[in-house]
Amino acid sequence: MKLIFRWFIVLFAIVQSVIADPLKDRNRPVAETDALSPEQTVASFSLPDGFSANVFAAEPDIVQPIGFATDDRGRTWVLENTNYPVCPGEKAILNASASNGRKLFSQRCAACHILHGEGAKIGPELPGNFKDVDYLLLNILDPNATIGKDYLQTFVTKTNGQIVSGVIISEAGDSVSLKTLAGDVAIPRSEIGSMETSEQSLMPEGLMTGLEEPEIRDLFLYLRQSEQVPLPAE
Repeated sequence: MKLIFRWFIVLFAIVQSVIADPLKDRNRPVAETDALSPEQTVASFSLPDGFSANVFAAEPDIVQPIGFATDDRGRTWVLENTNYPVCPGEKAILNASASNGRKLFSQRCAACHILHGEGAKIGPELPGNFKDVDYLLLNILDPNATIGKDYLQTFVTKTNGQIVSGVIISEAGDSVSLKTLAGDVAIPRSEIGSMETSEQSLMPEGLMTGLEEPEIRDLFLYLRQSEQVPLPAE
């Protein structure tokens, strides 16, 4: 049987890289050593018939990897220790900007979540005061890891072929009401062809994509706040 890895998603935003000092340039030259290149290493493997090996990630895309794991969805998570031996830990988050974190929350999270009285109530309302970095990383990097039954995404296919997706807020009477990104929608049961509830969260993956590490620390500091903070001065 031929072993084929069809796709991998390598996620680098692990606790050390979030709370540590900013990464140095990832494009810096890799140190010259007598070690084999990734391609040479793969070429040196002795594999059983029907098996193949491919390079899907290597330096400089990955820096100082110290461990990895593949989950049940086929994604490979890589743990980097880019700041060794210096680890400022929580102090780096506490020195970030909560005001800029509020701005980032408004841009990336407020369409679905309420925090300190601002945002939309599609996903659960956030109480703030989040101090567990591991919990934040798990729920932001992998929003499908833990989903409350009241926030499962439902796909309603109407008799005219239109598909409406959202979170069910009511199934009473002659209609089904969904909370969608565009607002609440009531669909008459006579217009519903089928309904399917997905195990996938309405919250998309990749919310931190495009953020620089100082911005991630700003966002995390804002999520730690027990009350509202002012927006950054223009």
